[in-house]
Order: sequence, then structure tokens, then C-alpha cells
Amino acid sequence: MDIARSKAFVRAVQEKWRLPTPVDLDLVADMLEKGGVSALSDRRAFEFSFVFSEKSIRLLHLIFFKKGPTHLRLEGMRRRVASLRRVFEYVSRRTGCRYDEGLAERAFGWAQEADVPVQFGCVLKRDAALQMKTYLSLFHRNASARKIGRALCDLRGVDWEKIKGEFSDSGFDAIGIDYFPDGASALKFYVYHPWPCDLASVKKTWERYSGRHKGFLAAFLSWLSCFQIRHIGFLYRVSSPSEIDSVKIWIRLKRPIPHGLPAWPGPLRRSASAGWLYSVNRWVRSFGGAITYLSVEGDRLGLYFR
Repeated sequence: MDIARSKAFVRAVQEKWRLPTPVDLDLVADMLEKGGVSALSDRRAFEFSFVFSEKSIRLLHLIFFKKGPTHLRLEGMRRRVASLRRVFEYVSRRTGCRYDEGLAERAFGWAQEADVPVQFGCVLKRDAALQMKTYLSLFHRNASARKIGRALCDLRGVDWEKIKGEFSDSGFDAIGIDYFPDGASALKFYVYHPWPCDLASVKKTWERYSGRHKGFLAAFLSWLSCFQIRHIGFLYRVSSPSEIDSVKIWIRLKRPIPHGLPAWPGPLRRSASAGWLYSVNRWVRSFGGAITYLSVEGDRLGLYFR
């Protein structure tokens, strides 16, 4: 969505679910959209996501750069990082929260060194505690991803050697950091496989970290036959020392879907998530959005749209 529709959409969500406004989100959107523009700025977009049974909204601001002279790319990165610093400073000042800005600075430095885009996100919840996020976009940059991943783990006291085996046969898509209001943080590793892939392997990974809800996973994987898919991936969360805490499956679609999603497969057609799916679908279309990603964690479906 463009910035005008994005602002209207956030206001509509806040009103519908009575979400508080700890900061001026219109101002944050302006900082992100206008502050990071440079000569090589290419694709810019706001992306949102909902997760079934959660009354919260996740906002992500994406920016990518065209190929071009090194000095222009560096200038683009400098502008982007400066805009993100302003957002962190503003949110911290307005909320009084202690986000780990030192960790964010290290992430910005690694992104500039590797010449990869930095994305920004935040989650607005009913408890008014705004969670912030950064992502380093590392698609087709496996060597940089492993180097940054090891550095982040060393900084956080996580044993990279213990967890890296999970990523050995996958391509990296991104590395994310969650910043919590109390100063805590968590690492996230996004890996992907081309589609179609070995679904038996997907199920095996799922069962290793989330043995429950096998029926829901089977229905979800069956539902995927209705879509044109580019990648299937895993999000691995690491917050405790050297342990993967949880796993989410995510699906990148080949093309955004503006006209609505197909109905749930038979066994789940009368479930609560089916009604939620229909409601969100209709709402997204009313604001001119299009579905770009799907996800599943436990028995909760996630929809991502721009």
C-alpha cells in the first residue's frame, strides 16, 4: 500500500480493535517513507500482517535500492539508517521504553558493511507496548548472512555452531531482530526453499519444534495447492541461549493476490479461522491491498499484504 492508504488502514484497525496509540504512527510513517529516499531508491512499500486470534497489527516498511554507483548506494544506505535512528529515538522518547538501540546500531553497521537493505517493523498491541523490529534483507547473500548471523550470536551469547545446522541446506532470506520495550531482544533467522519442495521434510522440521496441530498443518499444506508459490520457508526464533525456541512456516506467493483467497479445505471450512480468513480478506480488499505471504504457526494462520 502507498503511504496514504497505509495511514488510513492503520487508523481503521486501531478504531475497530480499540488499539491504543502510544506514538504518532502517521509521523513514524512519514519518517520511514520520506527520510530514507535517495537517488537509487527503488521499491518502497508498507506491508501489514494479521495473525488469527491476535488483536494486534504488524507494520513493516520495505525499501530496496537499484544497482548503481557505489557512492550513491552508500548514500542511500546512510539516509535509510538515519531515518531508522530517528524512529528509534522518537519512539523511545515518547514511550519511555528502553529499546536496545545499541544492538540496532550494530545491525545497521553490519548492513552497511555487507551492502544489504534494512527493513523496519513494529507491532501495535492492546497493552500499548510497542515492539520494534529490524530486518536485514539477505536474499542470495548466504555468505553475508552466515557472517552476520555468527556475529549476532556472538554478541548475544548464542552458540552459532549449535544452531547453524538447521540452515545448512537452505537459502537465507533475512535475519531479524525483535526489540522489546524492556530492553530485551530476540533473533530470527528466515530461510527458504524453492517450490515445489519435499513436504515430508517440512513436516519433519515442524514436528521437531511444534509436535501439536498436525491436522491443521496437513490442511494448510493441502490448501497450498490453490496458489502459485515461489518459496516456502521457516522462521527460526532464538531468544534463549543456544536454543531455537519456535518455528513458523511462511509462504512467498509468486504474485500478490488482490481478489481474495480460496476457501479453507473441507475439514476446516467451518472453523473459527475460516470466518476470520473471510473477514480479513474482505477488509484488505476494501483498502486496495493484496495478499503477498501466508504463514502458519501452531494452529494460527497469518496473512501478509501490501
